[in-house]
Amino acid sequence: VTALMLPPSPPPLTPNAQTVCSNTPAACDDTLTGDYLGIASKGLTGPVPPELGELTQLTTLDLRDNSLTGFCPTELGRLTNLVHLNIGGNQLSGTVPTEYTKLTKLTYLYLGMQPLSGTLPQQLSKLSSLTTCYLSNRPFACPLPDLPSACSANTQCAASPPSPPGHDCSCHGAAWHSLYGSSTCPNAGACCVPVSCGCCDCT
Repeated sequence: VTALMLPPSPPPLTPNAQTVCSNTPAACDDTLTGDYLGIASKGLTGPVPPELGELTQLTTLDLRDNSLTGFCPTELGRLTNLVHLNIGGNQLSGTVPTEYTKLTKLTYLYLGMQPLSGTLPQQLSKLSSLTTCYLSNRPFACPLPDLPSACSANTQCAASPPSPPGHDCSCHGAAWHSLYGSSTCPNAGACCVPVSCGCCDCT
């Protein structure tokens, strides 16, 4: 009797990385109930969805320690009932949106452990209810605006270097170095990473 040869079993499927919306659909279709949204340390990828700005009932938004990318969405500035906001420990870049100065009920604000830099909004002093504040582990552009006391102790600034014509690095904030027509950054591979605008990230 000829033995029936079965094909080898396929390897187990690796689940696709989840986004905020695929993990918690109600957060993105405006059907979330309650005032708390916490999805921390779940390996989430993709941007912070702007749809979260519709969840105006939230008092707590916690998306910390994932792999979220892009910028801090300005839409979160609509969440004026927030008391606790933590989107730190991701891979968000850019700076702190001016719209966040509308979140005057915040007592806890954590945006750190990701490459935020640039110029801080002047109106941050409005967040006078803050008792815990960490904005970035990188320096922001000098001069710093007036900051709530909870933010000032751990917020640093560094002067932006001058840029040659056609290579304005000031949009990136502090600690950027112009390429000055060269194709490589100083100390490339050690502390400086070239970017497409003709500047090097030397933070």
